[in-house]
Amino acid sequence: MNRKIYVENLPRDTTAHELAGVFSAYGAVEEVNIAFDAHPPRFGSVRMVTGEGARAAIAALNGKTLRNAKLAVREWWSSRSADLTGSRKRATPPDELREVLSCSGTKKAQ
Repeated sequence: MNRKIYVENLPRDTTAHELAGVFSAYGAVEEVNIAFDAHPPRFGSVRMVTGEGARAAIAALNGKTLRNAKLAVREWWSSRSADLTGSRKRATPPDELREVLSCSGTKKAQ
């Protein structure tokens, strides 16, 4: 399974730090990107360290609510990749991600 996950309908003020914290409950998180200038609904991507973690996160979080917003969580598909590859993305800085992962009790990103 693809380790990258597409997340749609994020609350407007969602941070990469917050999203990494949500997903780290299902496995180690490698990378988080949020389209910072997207009009609602906002979207982003999360790359998990393992396919098992990605599967678990999708199963647990699809349709769940994050601060009154019902999330759509599914496997990333290649045609979507162009949406977050340009200057319109905000990547989680490695130090920030390590802090999130260490606080949540998961393995630190390498």
